[in-house]
Amino acid sequence: MADGAVTLTLTLDDAMAARLEAAAREAGVSPEALVVGMIEDAARPGDLDAERRELARIALADYDQTGVAHPLEDVLRDVRADLNARLTATG
Repeated sequence: MADGAVTLTLTLDDAMAARLEAAAREAGVSPEALVVGMIEDAARPGDLDAERRELARIALADYDQTGVAHPLEDVLRDVRADLNARLTATG
């Protein structure tokens, strides 16, 4: 383990473990990498509400221009895949 690293142990019920496995498989990463990415998102400094408002504004402008809406599940899948690719590239 690297200096300064912390090990956390999570206890998940069977249903939660299955959902985590499925989400990780869909994102193309290990369950551990998915959880680390979620923690990094949650612990990231900055105004997440402002970020979400900006993303919503961009999505609405895109919809206004194209008339095409994207299902939230598809967008989240793509964002998770991009996040995981970035995490893999940096570390």
